[in-house]
Amino acid sequence: MNNSKIVLLLLSILLSAFSCKKDDNFMENSSNTSKNSKLLGTWEAKSIFLSDASTGVCLQDKAAKPITITFTNEGIQTEAGYYKLNGNSVINNYFGSYTIDDFNETTMKGTIKIPSIGSTKMGGSQEMMLCESNYFTALRDATGFEIYTDDEKTVLNIGRLKAPNSSPRDGGTFYVFEKK
Repeated sequence: MNNSKIVLLLLSILLSAFSCKKDDNFMENSSNTSKNSKLLGTWEAKSIFLSDASTGVCLQDKAAKPITITFTNEGIQTEAGYYKLNGNSVINNYFGSYTIDDFNETTMKGTIKIPSIGSTKMGGSQEMMLCESNYFTALRDATGFEIYTDDEKTVLNIGRLKAPNSSPRDGGTFYVFEKK
């Protein structure tokens, strides 16, 4: 076998190996993305559900501006399985990451982790700052989400949802969003 045939053979083996590796990565990313596909897009907060009652997004007063959250399918390079999120809070813009451990297509419920949130540093009234702080804490503490249709609107509940064996009076604590 001459040198040019050996070089071509090695080159074709290398190209095959790289193309297989790329396909494996594509399949892995596709399966992870399918878990978050129902969340993708922008949602606007409408209320907070507190165990057995619902109230506005700010407990004390009406929010200064709408609270939104946008889930993307853009991955975080340093954290496998995590995706970027961002939005507008009562005062500041914010950003962070999230991961979904599981999602049931039948019940439209899943588990979520939002480990960190960063934001701009604008100030506001004490009431609005407290509202924003409560919102960020609720996102960081969120363990679950559910999506459903209500009066032709797509609704997202995210936070600590009602556990199957919890007290009938403990319906969970979560924010209620509508798809924009």
